[in-house]
Amino acid sequence: MTDFLNFSFESLRTELFLVTFTLFLLVYGLLKPRFDHVAKLSLFGLGIAFLSLWITIGDGDSADYFGPIHVFRSLPESITCIYIPGDMNYSDESSLDYFGWIEFCYLDFVFFFNQLLGLFVPMATNFDLFYPFGFFEAKLMDTQLIFNDCILVDAVGQYLKSLIILSSSCVILYSFQYSKTEKWHQYESLILILLSTASMMIMVSAFDFMTLYLTIELQSLCFYVLAASLRHSEYSVESGLKYFILGALASGIFLFGVSLLYVSTGLLNFGDLYTYYLLEGQGFHPKELTGPLQFGLFCIFVALLFKLTAAPFHLWAPDVYASAPTIVTAFFSLAPKIAFLAVFLRIGTWTFLINSTGLCNLVLVQCAALSMFLGAFGALGQRQIKRLLAFSSINHVGFLLLALVVGTQDGLEALFFYIFIYVVMTIGVFGVVLSLRGNRIGVANVLHISDLSRLSKSNPALAGVFTLILFSLAGIPPMAGFLSKFYVILSALGSSYLIYAALALLSSCVGCFYYLQLIKIMHFDQPILWHKFPQIDRLTSSLISLCCFLLVFVFVCPTVFTLYSEWLTLSLYLSDSQTSWPETPDILY
Repeated sequence: MTDFLNFSFESLRTELFLVTFTLFLLVYGLLKPRFDHVAKLSLFGLGIAFLSLWITIGDGDSADYFGPIHVFRSLPESITCIYIPGDMNYSDESSLDYFGWIEFCYLDFVFFFNQLLGLFVPMATNFDLFYPFGFFEAKLMDTQLIFNDCILVDAVGQYLKSLIILSSSCVILYSFQYSKTEKWHQYESLILILLSTASMMIMVSAFDFMTLYLTIELQSLCFYVLAASLRHSEYSVESGLKYFILGALASGIFLFGVSLLYVSTGLLNFGDLYTYYLLEGQGFHPKELTGPLQFGLFCIFVALLFKLTAAPFHLWAPDVYASAPTIVTAFFSLAPKIAFLAVFLRIGTWTFLINSTGLCNLVLVQCAALSMFLGAFGALGQRQIKRLLAFSSINHVGFLLLALVVGTQDGLEALFFYIFIYVVMTIGVFGVVLSLRGNRIGVANVLHISDLSRLSKSNPALAGVFTLILFSLAGIPPMAGFLSKFYVILSALGSSYLIYAALALLSSCVGCFYYLQLIKIMHFDQPILWHKFPQIDRLTSSLISLCCFLLVFVFVCPTVFTLYSEWLTLSLYLSDSQTSWPETPDILY
């Protein structure tokens, strides 16, 4: 029992720390409602969460995945003790005496919490630091099931959680400039971003339908409030209300599907369902699925596709994305896509759902085709930038679903590679969009595509970077977006999905039209009225430049990223599992 608690708490150490830190920020914000301080602390908490995600507690043998590098002890207490007093001393206000007791109480609370947790988790042990580029000669990470087989801990979850933390961190970095230009000073929104990030990280590791439902609901509640966080804007309130009504409907459909699944089988755990339908005296041939069970699976997939903004369940996305605050739209375009793709990956890889019935496979592949088609053609008639980016996101979701439906090793490798490139491209393009907004007289506030006219004359550096990012979104070489789409189409051709590969190629060609239209407006169109674009802060410009550099670098040197994608795919099937659930075939599809 003690070993079970030790490993369970340690495996969810990142999520537990992030939830604890979010509660602290809530109290801190109530006592000192300063947006910049809460944003700094949010970034600090996400940074520590990222480090702890790649650190495991062990004795050097049981947790020796990539070799023991004992460089950290007692995180997060030590860095917290150093950072928070330094941050308060750096503050421009002489409020250290007033708020010093808050820091003191918080440090005492962290110490007491870790001592209390020490009854179950040996906090005084060494930490083994992963080397991300040392995995080629290392053994695969062990796959473990914890908390009564409700949580799955593996290398794929670690990778996707890292991307979620990276996306949330970049959104908070952009919020510094956005809070100044848009007067968006609700520190509560940052707390909701952290809380939804923690819920999505648990969602990535969910191995049970009830655990999955609870994490989806927690994430959705945070998103409803975030969409309506711009309280003085009727459009923002409308988008939040629309998102709430349709999201509640999708959650009800999901729960109805899960109830039908439970009534038909009496099971909710992914591994138990896999065992029951594929390994019960039938070899690897599934049992015949009953009508209620098939309808329950259909309801589950419809609800998840709604959350993923896949066509034809995408109609809410353009309105919500266009009306919500731009910083919130950036968050909606990043983290939820990663989390719900992880859900589909869990269901499709480790359970009977995709392999056992043609219905689920048919639903996914048709939604992938519709997402690519409607996302590309729907963006042609858009005049608002955020609505165009919403349809662009739907188009990319189609490519991701196609890589998932292919189901082979090449398809999963393309999926992991595409997710990373999509995150980098989305961070870069929203960084540019957020940089083109101002609230002073004579300064442009870019809302429509026509407002970008002659940006190359006003800010040639920003126009050049934006052009490269748009080339990547369109899949034009020499940018990494070309490689990501190329790998997906190639994997579809290798699995005889010829029609869908042709449709993906057609949607890419159509997408080139509206992306090149943006480039033409920036460089060649004459503006009706000349505007002075707002000055970009150093932090935002550095992040945009880093994204642009990565998109070029990955195209020139893709080997590291493709090998990492291959290693993640192999870890799904060749991990050294110590759990009691049955062995799975090498290829499930």
